[in-house]
Amino acid sequence: MTINGLHTADNHLGFRQYGLQIREKDIMDSFARIVHMLVRDKDLHYMTVSGDLLNSKYPSVNTMTFLSKMHDVLRKAGKPCFVISGNHDGGYKSNNWIGIFNSGSLELEEGKMYQKIDVGGFIDIDGMSVEYKGVTIFGAPYMKREAWLQLQEKHVKHDILLMHQTFKEFFNFNSANSFSFEDINKDLFGCTIVGDIHISKTVELEAQGKKAYLVSPGSTELLSKGEAATKYVVVSSKEDDHLKLSYTEIKTRDVITFDVGSIDQYKEIYKRIVDTYDENNQPLVYLNINIENVYSPNQLPDIGDLFQRTILRMSYGKQLFVDNEEATQEETDGNITVLDVGMQMFDRMITTSMSEFKNELSYILEEGLKDELNFRREVEGVLGKLKDAKVI
Repeated sequence: MTINGLHTADNHLGFRQYGLQIREKDIMDSFARIVHMLVRDKDLHYMTVSGDLLNSKYPSVNTMTFLSKMHDVLRKAGKPCFVISGNHDGGYKSNNWIGIFNSGSLELEEGKMYQKIDVGGFIDIDGMSVEYKGVTIFGAPYMKREAWLQLQEKHVKHDILLMHQTFKEFFNFNSANSFSFEDINKDLFGCTIVGDIHISKTVELEAQGKKAYLVSPGSTELLSKGEAATKYVVVSSKEDDHLKLSYTEIKTRDVITFDVGSIDQYKEIYKRIVDTYDENNQPLVYLNINIENVYSPNQLPDIGDLFQRTILRMSYGKQLFVDNEEATQEETDGNITVLDVGMQMFDRMITTSMSEFKNELSYILEEGLKDELNFRREVEGVLGKLKDAKVI
């Protein structure tokens, strides 16, 4: 019998992007579609979440109410969702809110291998080994690399390893805290499904004559402007000892990005949007305005209509720094994501004398994303140091 699973990560339930309730609902709706995809398909048997199911360790009542409804849907269908903690919603040796759904009826023991699961609903498997219909899964929540290497020494072979870490194979720059596929014992874990990356990608290697996979499902809704707009879940199929993987696209809100260089170009974009969308079918639209002497939405014709028809985000000017290292006009506050700001800063810090700032910003980008406000403060601090050093 073939056992099929859905695999996702970085759902960030409860995240109110741009302070908009409609975006919080989008994120919940996307996750609900995945749950219903599992429940309605008799050939799908279980699902996993590789961390950051929640956007915060302190979820709102609204978020927990939504989770409770999804738990009931899964429980009634008799299909489990195995969850580990990420850096946003828990971490190694911390309490996971998902545990409240299974703590009363299901007692798992850390260190006990292949604990059989025969119930549906959310199941917290931080540090746990489980077996469901012949598929063995180990859950390794967000932790330091040294802690993982010690933990791995105590384990036996599993079909699937869930992790929530930054891997060098997926990221443009490395740090001492980054993981590598080399840190995974491929004799023990033939398929590692990771969260934290927010991109959909698979790395494949040969190990002992068998293929080993490092898989990132990616986030399930657009969480920052720099992400790909198309989102996926991973589908795994196990038959005998063979595991096959594929990606399935999931429905999310349409996302459109335009670089606008003239008023005429803006008018063409406006017409395309008006002809395609209305107030009942609003896309998320990013307008990057690079028109001379245009610094405000009020300077663009019919902009009020666009605000009605779309979820509109606007920025002005392509980059924060120019070739002579003088600052251009500042981005409008709140219209460009902090990750975009950080990456533009990082791209400009390319000289040896700037290595200290590069390392600091690398840490901020990788480890400091607790929330947007804190990250903005971190970015402002780096900008202050750059000004003090007379770089800008």
